[in-house]
Amino acid sequence: MKSLVSILCLAASLSGFAGPAIALQTIERDVVYRSGDVQLGGTLFTPDTAGMSPAVILMPGSGNQSRAALLDIARAFAAQGIAALAYDKQGVGKSAGDWTRESLDDLADDALAGIRFLRTRGGTDARRIGAWGISQSGWALPRLARLDRDLAFVICITGGGATPHEVEEYGYRNRLLHAGFAEADWQAARPLVQQYMQYLATGQGREVLLEAIDAARENKWSSVVNLAGVMPSAADRGKWAWVATYDPASDIAAMHMPVLVMLGGSDPFSPSGIAALRWQEGLAIAGDAHDLVIVYPRAGHGIRTNGHDMHSAPVYAPGYMQVQFAWLREAGVLR
Repeated sequence: MKSLVSILCLAASLSGFAGPAIALQTIERDVVYRSGDVQLGGTLFTPDTAGMSPAVILMPGSGNQSRAALLDIARAFAAQGIAALAYDKQGVGKSAGDWTRESLDDLADDALAGIRFLRTRGGTDARRIGAWGISQSGWALPRLARLDRDLAFVICITGGGATPHEVEEYGYRNRLLHAGFAEADWQAARPLVQQYMQYLATGQGREVLLEAIDAARENKWSSVVNLAGVMPSAADRGKWAWVATYDPASDIAAMHMPVLVMLGGSDPFSPSGIAALRWQEGLAIAGDAHDLVIVYPRAGHGIRTNGHDMHSAPVYAPGYMQVQFAWLREAGVLR
């Protein structure tokens, strides 16, 4: 596996190589397909060109994410000659189901259903279908790669590597500090977060946890560390256990296709240093020559450079999409 210094140098060289100056016309259409018993809605963008094209499934981040946030990314892929499918999470937009009742495996299954849909359409080269995911999907991508050994490539944007437990603690601490609280407030709140994680992992101590959350309301920091707002029902707790227990290391080590990971060094929601190291360690075992981990020191979540309000229009780090396209050419996906 390349050192971080060589990775950053290679990233700089890739950003300077935009490849062929193409901007193909694209065709857009809404589609529906099934993930098990659940119907999912999405939008498929295809390049308006003859011949067989590669394709990519675009996997959303955490929460009630619709396809809307990924449509511009999908258009950019299609304009470069890669068919792209963006979909609504379960229970959002045109998709049935309920994302709050999905496990990590369920999230991976939804993406797998989209890949199978892509394989059925004419004009797609089934040997060049890959997956792209952001944020929470950084954990679903390695699981998806275990389910589909024929994936041609994987691109992960500011996700995975670190465990979900590590990311949760890192995120809550940063939210408190950003809101003006002190480190001492985080140290006071942290045992409650750990108690919540223990409940997710085991299903034990629910009533004690609820009492602790209620008692914490007297602390000002409880408005930021609002665990009542993310508490699953007792019936659904098992679907959430992975947030407290999942370690992606073994799944990453089994990713034998080319993998590109792009992380924001100033990401307030994920510890990019830990994430980069874990991705590097796992991919070194996986051993594909095209594996690449890039850290953009001044970029935040989603490789954005205009702050961390994820509802505002994104401004990306220079070369964000160009690096992805150049890497896909290096990996032989784009020809």
